[in-house]
Amino acid sequence: MRKSKVKPLVIFALIVGLCFVIFFPSSIFYGKYNEQYEIHSENKNYKVVIYKYIPVSLLSIYKIFDDLGYFFVVYDQCGRKVYKPPLNYGVSANLIYDETEFSTLNGNELFFPTNEDIDSIKLPSVPSTCVYK
Repeated sequence: MRKSKVKPLVIFALIVGLCFVIFFPSSIFYGKYNEQYEIHSENKNYKVVIYKYIPVSLLSIYKIFDDLGYFFVVYDQCGRKVYKPPLNYGVSANLIYDETEFSTLNGNELFFPTNEDIDSIKLPSVPSTCVYK
């Protein structure tokens, strides 16, 4: 009888595939299909778009069932992505709807919820005109 040997490449592909299925962050995929709503700054220089996780991995399914299935992306007035939280970011709908806001003193600062507290980030200044290449 002949012993079959499993090729190392097949084992590697199975391990990578298993890691993908378990840990793949679905916040990489976002667009109009999973957009929930937008928040605009008072001066209209920025907008925050809230997205819902898509269940493409066990991690994203867990976040959805644990009520952490939302994330956001900040765009400037030209439509360029200015800020996106880390790939492991996830927060509940109630927190993100109620707690995400721009500073009233400085329109370049965004306050957003985390599961422990509120965090903030200073956004880069927006050019006066949009230049497209």
